Amino acid sequence: MSEKNNLDKNIKLSDIAKMCNLSTATVSLVLSNNPRISYKTKQKVLKVIKQTGYTPNFAARVLSTNSTKTLCVVLPQISHIFSDPFFGETISGIYDIATKNGYKLLLEVATYEFCLHKRYLQLFKERAIDGMLYVGSTLKDTYLIDLQKENFPFILVGSYFPNRNPDLNYVISDNITGGYLATKHLIQHGHKKIAIITGPFHVLSAKLRYLGYKKALKENEIKFCKKLVIKANFDQSTGYIAMKKLLSLPKNERPTAVFAGNDLMALGAILAVKDSGLKVPDDIAIVGMDNIKISSVIEPTLTTVEYNVYDMGKIACEKLIELIEQRSSQRIREVLPVRLVIGQSCGMSHSLVQMYEYGDLTKRQKEVIDFIKKSIQQRGFPPTLREICKYFNFKSLSTAQWFIKRLTEKGYLKVRISNFSTRRVACGLNIYCGETKTASK
Repeated sequence: MSEKNNLDKNIKLSDIAKMCNLSTATVSLVLSNNPRISYKTKQKVLKVIKQTGYTPNFAARVLSTNSTKTLCVVLPQISHIFSDPFFGETISGIYDIATKNGYKLLLEVATYEFCLHKRYLQLFKERAIDGMLYVGSTLKDTYLIDLQKENFPFILVGSYFPNRNPDLNYVISDNITGGYLATKHLIQHGHKKIAIITGPFHVLSAKLRYLGYKKALKENEIKFCKKLVIKANFDQSTGYIAMKKLLSLPKNERPTAVFAGNDLMALGAILAVKDSGLKVPDDIAIVGMDNIKISSVIEPTLTTVEYNVYDMGKIACEKLIELIEQRSSQRIREVLPVRLVIGQSCGMSHSLVQMYEYGDLTKRQKEVIDFIKKSIQQRGFPPTLREICKYFNFKSLSTAQWFIKRLTEKGYLKVRISNFSTRRVACGLNIYCGETKTASK
């Protein structure tokens, strides 16, 4: 047994290749878990390695291949980093692509020492890693420009430096559009006093979502109010505190709706509303952003803006590997699309327009209810009376209004007459959740 162990210590990669009747390059690819190697070849090599007890010399392999097959993922130093779903989902996407391509991950946190001693540069110079992904950097992290100067394979994930160095590689979501969609959705529900709970402005995504919020207000001629802007820290506890501040405003200044810059802050805001003896959405409507998993199971379910965080991690890792393996030399500027996901926290969900199976509806009545329901599902808000009138060829708006009134009296629809958008509604009735009131002109 001891002779075998002594023999095994002297076995080299070339010996394994001879035993397998393969080239040393192929055996090296197997050891690197390269996806191009067939399952049969891989099993053949691994079997011989197991029989001989061969242990690869990592340092020698790095020298021979000029590759460590290791990627570094850098995370910001914040208190809730490992409990934040954003970081968990992003790292999952990175990990799946890395392992698929035979890479390992090294996790680093951007501590004061990490930045002071330029550990981010040392990792490359010591040939400990092949590439780096920085997830969730802030606008203060200007030291990262050093990586661009050295031309190391490096990508920012979820952020970038728009003014100081636009050439840094990045993969981000469309944050301005996200803030805009969330705020516009609240405006379409008739809200004019809309507050925002933002993340810290040294985080670019917080700043961009805020700009999207302001854009929607300006487009709809709603006056911006600085009192309705409260800064938090992208977590549930500060979201709760921020909502409490908004609720402490005088009643005539208090918002009727809130856009929270991420779902964790939105969850904190909902809890603050409930703890104050109020209801979401009856008293205050709330929209978040991220569409984390818990958003669809809380009560009420959260209306939120979704962008696929997992995909962002995947795409960033794919692009980094292309840079490392020199399959791409172009600057990486990926902006992922966003979409509105409608829950119940704004007072309008897919289930608000109900179609009862009483059997006393006419075909025409069923068609009108289906039309209203489809509008809410596809657009996130109900059709106007004029749209209903035109689609079903009613003789007049008053005829259409009488028709809808009959459905509300029977309990098939809940409506509120509200001319909440003068640009969109010339007069009359909007199918909405609430009481029936006379429209103001």
